[in-house]
Amino acid sequence: MKELNVVLKQHTPLLHFQYMQQGATLRASDVKPRLDRFLLEWLGEGDYDQGCQEAKVQGWIIGENALNYKLRVKPGKEEPVSLDGPFPMVLSNMGRENREAVGFSMHDTVELSFLFLIDELESVVRDNAARFFARNNFGQRSSKGFGSFTVAAINGEEVKWKHGEVYEDGTRFMRYSYRPEDEFKELFGVIDYYWKCLKSGINYTRRRIENGQVRREWTDRYKKAFLWTYLEGKEQTWEKRQVKLGLGLEGKPAIGDSDRQEHTTNPFFARAHLGCPVNGVTYRVATGKMGNNGREQMDTIDVSITNSGGIKRIPAPITFKPVYHSLSTGEQVVSVYVLYNQPVIKALQELRRDINFTFERKDNGRNVRVNLFPENASEVALDYEELITEFHNSYRVPGNMQKSGMKPKDFKWNDILGKDRLVKFQYVKK
Repeated sequence: MKELNVVLKQHTPLLHFQYMQQGATLRASDVKPRLDRFLLEWLGEGDYDQGCQEAKVQGWIIGENALNYKLRVKPGKEEPVSLDGPFPMVLSNMGRENREAVGFSMHDTVELSFLFLIDELESVVRDNAARFFARNNFGQRSSKGFGSFTVAAINGEEVKWKHGEVYEDGTRFMRYSYRPEDEFKELFGVIDYYWKCLKSGINYTRRRIENGQVRREWTDRYKKAFLWTYLEGKEQTWEKRQVKLGLGLEGKPAIGDSDRQEHTTNPFFARAHLGCPVNGVTYRVATGKMGNNGREQMDTIDVSITNSGGIKRIPAPITFKPVYHSLSTGEQVVSVYVLYNQPVIKALQELRRDINFTFERKDNGRNVRVNLFPENASEVALDYEELITEFHNSYRVPGNMQKSGMKPKDFKWNDILGKDRLVKFQYVKK
């Protein structure tokens, strides 16, 4: 019988939405099934079924493809994380009345104790633990960077963070120097801004009604989604305009608003390929009329979304992995690795190419049908690595790399990191 002790460093808080789970930490029931699958895929050289067969031959399997070892989890010192004020990607749209329904769990370390009846399994887990935790987050919103852990020690021996040992050559990441105060609000503000710039775009402009006319202010607070730009370069376009025109959701334009002419051929539900709930969405449509509160009246339109493929949810195929560490210069930084969720991508590859989604207004039944895939799509609609590489390259300043990088903004268009700090885009070099 062999034992293995693995100490994890927790980089970001676990997020949970159930009040009775306050104080919850990483659970063995969350870790073991995912670790088992990771190890079985490694054993099968990327093929899970082949790994299961090999493990059965070795006598390592018990039950339903579970590896024969036991795991206990013991959290270290608790480090409270405040939810005061709007917290990026958590409380922004939930309202104060829901604050008690949200909880964080954060500890300086989490200790994993493994007990093996089969000696060979101990070395398999020991040799793969660092790679597993470098590629996985846990809890709610894990794809957006919550619940990030890395291996800090194995059997009392320190394990230093060396990303070239756990990621493939060329893995993209963003990095910036951080300050301990409000470090998580900064971090998740950066990830939120990055994701909006990539997927949906940002419109923090303001509409003002004067003498019956609508004018737009703060026009610099607008960024077109890079996804749209990427598709435009391939003579494709997303579903956004098709849905708005088809359902009559354009709203009252402001003076000077440009009528952008997008490609009308081959539109498809592109944003779904970056993950989305597929049950429905609410649109706020500008009326151009002044309300009693002195603000423009907005019509709230609920739209149901159904599909012909029985799809209930499309998870995000991209995961953000934040790691706080020190450089050889002593600088304290956070590196956020952009990882691809291969099971999600594989599931998208296996979907039928004729699946379509129907957007329907609940108030009048008006509907429009959108294809999930573009015409003649071979495997996936998006080349994720190409998309991210081009997105990062779009922030390069030719001839002046010191000014290259992203300056993330909050809703009030303040610099999240202050004016002197940039998010630099880099990649792993072996």
